[in-house]
Amino acid sequence: MELRPLSLREIFDRAFALYARSFVAFAASAAAFVVPATVAQHFIALRAAPQLETALNALQRAQTLGTPAIPPVFTSPQFVLLALGGLLIGWLTWAFVLSAVGAGVAQVYRGNPVSARDCLGGVAPRSGAILALSILELLALAGFDLAAGAVLILLVVVAVLVAGNALAALAPLVAVCAFVLMLGPIELLVVPAAFGFFAVVVEGRGAAISLRLGLLRVFTRSEFGRALRCAIVLSAIVTLSMVVTDALAFVAARGGDLAGSAIDASVRIVVNPFVALVLALYYFDVRLRHEGFDLEPGVERPALDGEPVYAPTAYLSGAQRALVKRFLARRDELLPWRRREIAAALAAPARERVPEELRSLEDEQLLERL
Repeated sequence: MELRPLSLREIFDRAFALYARSFVAFAASAAAFVVPATVAQHFIALRAAPQLETALNALQRAQTLGTPAIPPVFTSPQFVLLALGGLLIGWLTWAFVLSAVGAGVAQVYRGNPVSARDCLGGVAPRSGAILALSILELLALAGFDLAAGAVLILLVVVAVLVAGNALAALAPLVAVCAFVLMLGPIELLVVPAAFGFFAVVVEGRGAAISLRLGLLRVFTRSEFGRALRCAIVLSAIVTLSMVVTDALAFVAARGGDLAGSAIDASVRIVVNPFVALVLALYYFDVRLRHEGFDLEPGVERPALDGEPVYAPTAYLSGAQRALVKRFLARRDELLPWRRREIAAALAAPARERVPEELRSLEDEQLLERL
C-alpha cells in the first residue's frame, strides 16, 4: 500500500480497487452483523405491523369524517419502544460493520492480506468500547438535532413576526432551511463518528477519547470542507442504495415481508462495507497527513525514491535508522501530541541498549544522538 496523501477522488479509487480485491472478506464481515440484525428487525416489524395498520385505519376514518385524530402509534409506549429498538439495532450494526472494516484496512496498511477473521478479530476485544462509543455518539447526535430543532423553531417564529401576510411567499425558503438544519447535523457527524470507531479498533483508544479525537481530526481548517464533501457523496450513495432496495422490495412484494428483509440485508451487506472502506481510507489519510501514521513501528513503508539504505548499528537496525531519519525530517509538521508519541515509540527499542549516560536523554534528544 502506497503511503502518501490522497485526494478525495484517489480515496474513492483506492476504495473501489481494495473492495474488488477483498470483496469476500469485507462482505462476510458485514454479513456477520447485518444478518442477525435483520432477523431481529424483521420480528420487530412484525410486532409493530398491527399497530401501524390500526393507525392507518384511524387516519382514514378521520379524513372521511373531517375530524382530526392523533395516530394511536404516537400514544403507544410499546410501539415507541419497538421503533426505538429497531433504530438502535440498525445503528449498532453500522457501528460494528464500520469497526470491522477499519480493522481490515489496518491490516492492509501493515502489509498483510485481509480476511474476515482479521476484521472480526479486530472488533471482538474492543466490543465494549464500540458499544460505549455508540451510545456517546447517539447522545451527541441527539444534542445536535435538538439544537437544530431549536434554531428551526426560532426561524419559523421570526418568519411569522417579520413576514406576516407574506409568509406564504417565504414558505419555500423556510422549508429549505428546515431541510438543511435537520440534515446538517447528520452530515457534519458522519466522518468524525466513523473516525471515533476507527480510533477504538485501530489505536486501542477508549470511547470518550475516541469521540474527542474524531471531532478534533475533522473540525479543522484543513479537513472540515473535505470531510463534508466526503459525507455528502457517501450520503448520496446510501440514499441511492435505499431507493434501489425499496424498488426491489416492491417488485418482490409477493414474496412477503421476509423477502423484503432478505433484499434489505443483501443490499446492506454489499453497500455498507464500501462506505466504511471509503471512511477508513480517509481516516488513514488524515492520520498520515497530520499525525505521521507511516512513522509508527509495524507499518509497511516502501523505500522512498533516493533514500539511502542504512546499515545497522549496535543500537538500531537499518530500517529503524531510516525511520528515525524520516521522523526527524518531518517532526515539525506533526501535531505536538503525535510528535511525542512517535518519538517515544522510536526511542524505546534503543533505550535499553545505549550507554548509561544516554538513557537520561529525552526521546528526541536520544534519537538525534543515534
